[in-house]
Amino acid sequence: MYDAGSMNLRSLKIFIAVFEAENFSVVARREGLSASQVSRIIHQLEDALGQQLFYRNTRAVIPTESGHLFIRYAREMMTSFEEARRELDARSTEPSGTIRINAPVFFGQRHIAPGLPDLTARYPRLNIELTLTDDFIDPHKNAPT
Repeated sequence: MYDAGSMNLRSLKIFIAVFEAENFSVVARREGLSASQVSRIIHQLEDALGQQLFYRNTRAVIPTESGHLFIRYAREMMTSFEEARRELDARSTEPSGTIRINAPVFFGQRHIAPGLPDLTARYPRLNIELTLTDDFIDPHKNAPT
C-alpha cells in the first residue's frame, strides 16, 4: 500500500543521487548526511512505494528493476517541480496585470504614450489601458468591477 507521507522532494532527490552514485556514502557526503540517514530515507521511500528499489551489498547499491522504473518518474517529478518553481518565481518578480492610466490628451500623447512600447516589451505580462481625455474622470465612480 502506498504511503504518500514518506515520499517528498528530499527523498526523491536522495533516491536520484543514490541511483546515480550507487553508493550511500558518496551521497551522504555530498548531501551533508550520514550514510545511515541516506539508507533510512531510501528504506522509507521503499516502504512508501511497497517496492525494493535497490539491492544492497557492502560495496555498492544496485538499482532493482523497480528502481529503474521509478527513476524515470522521480526525475520527471523533480523536473516538473523545478519548472513550476521557476515559473512561480518569475511571476513573483515580473510585474503583471492591468494598469489603467487616465491622462489629459496633450500630456498623455507627449509623455506617456511614447514610453509604453518599451514598457510592454520589457514586461510582456503587463496590460496597459491608456485613456486620453481632457474630461474629469472620477476613478472611484468609473472603476471597472
